[in-house]
Amino acid sequence: MTSLSVGISKYSTAAAASLSRGIHEYSTAVAAVEEPISPGVKLNYTQLFINGQLLMPHQDADVDSAVETAHTVLFLYQGQCCCAGSSTFVHERVYDEFVEKAKARALKRTVGDPFTIQVLAVFRDLEVIRRANSTHYGLAAGGFTENIDTANTLTRALHAGAVWVNRFDVFDAAIPFGGYKMSWHGREKGIYSLSNYLQVKAVVTPMKNPAWL
Repeated sequence: MTSLSVGISKYSTAAAASLSRGIHEYSTAVAAVEEPISPGVKLNYTQLFINGQLLMPHQDADVDSAVETAHTVLFLYQGQCCCAGSSTFVHERVYDEFVEKAKARALKRTVGDPFTIQVLAVFRDLEVIRRANSTHYGLAAGGFTENIDTANTLTRALHAGAVWVNRFDVFDAAIPFGGYKMSWHGREKGIYSLSNYLQVKAVVTPMKNPAWL
């Protein structure tokens, strides 16, 4: 990592997991020693965004809407998107219908090299939450359901920084963006993003004749 520019105080990246881990380990090592590893280089803060995303159409989901959303977010930027919905857990009651419609939708798309792959898995009940949370990553997730209780359970239980309901890849400047576990180190957007550029300093000085005494 000796090629880093001189005087870096913050580094933000959405690079691949191996590179992001290397950057984070390097910055941690630099911060742990009194002198920078490389002359003039001291990386004080790293901000990482690593892939980790899934969709979950439930048994009462609008299957047509879920299929179209899954297709769109999977092929967005040819799949080269940190929030590409490449993993989809589908409830067993609508699994066959979803697969049939997802295949038909994909066949209508004109592609070059078929580089993007959608991984489908069937689930029976809310045990899917345990399966979804078993991954090392947790950048984004989406649940499709018409039941508000199911939606509330999914949004609270999933270990993901962004959870959409009956939508996916919806962003706004005021909505914080970042992930959990290995998909996380910092947040962009919203008021939380300000902490990426600030450091807390405590200053204590004596005061003579303070007005409030």
